[in-house]
Amino acid sequence: MSMSAKSNAGAREVSVLIIDDETDKSDQLKRYFLRRNAKSIEYQFVVDTRPSIAAGVHALRNGDYDVLVLDVIFPAENEKRGLDLALDVHRHLGLKVTVRILITAHPRYADCVEAARAGAWDYLPRKGEGGPQVFEELVVDSALSGLRKLDFEKEMHATIDEWLQDRAHYAKLTRDHVGQIVALWHKPVVAVIAAGKDEFEVAEQLRAWKHEPWQWPFYFRVAEGDTEMDPESK
Repeated sequence: MSMSAKSNAGAREVSVLIIDDETDKSDQLKRYFLRRNAKSIEYQFVVDTRPSIAAGVHALRNGDYDVLVLDVIFPAENEKRGLDLALDVHRHLGLKVTVRILITAHPRYADCVEAARAGAWDYLPRKGEGGPQVFEELVVDSALSGLRKLDFEKEMHATIDEWLQDRAHYAKLTRDHVGQIVALWHKPVVAVIAAGKDEFEVAEQLRAWKHEPWQWPFYFRVAEGDTEMDPESK
């Protein structure tokens, strides 16, 4: 059963699924998510927990989740791995979970690399300085960063797509930057903030650019005479 704190006006409801065989720890993490609702004006968390991969898959197939927090190993299920489910969510289940976070008491470099390849947003070890409360804070902060990044990209792409529909804007890009990669920024208005022959040259120009870690410009290759976009977004 889902639980949420009283919603703040204007905040978007975000559904979270925690799959962890250590139910005391998943319940504790759930409570921490819900406590953060009182402080948030952006998102209000609604949280479900499941104690096994089988139960988690059932929940995923019957629900719509924005954030998935997965333990890496489930010993009671023949060492089934959360890593495999993180991959299966997109490849085999045909489900879209926007932010996937893997957690583990036994971090391994190889698992971290595999998590990234599986499309995980983060890979967080349980053990570290500060104890459980610090770990729970890291998980929630990671979820918030992932959600902000995705919302930011959605807003940016919509704004820039609309801007490029104006043929005068696209004609100016073609005239001034043909054959280049440009970095477009959309606040307060869409503008070219860097341009170069490749991404390395553009990145060098952006070295001193101040931004949040999850904010990146829209990379776009301008080809002569093109009428279609060839985005290279980051």
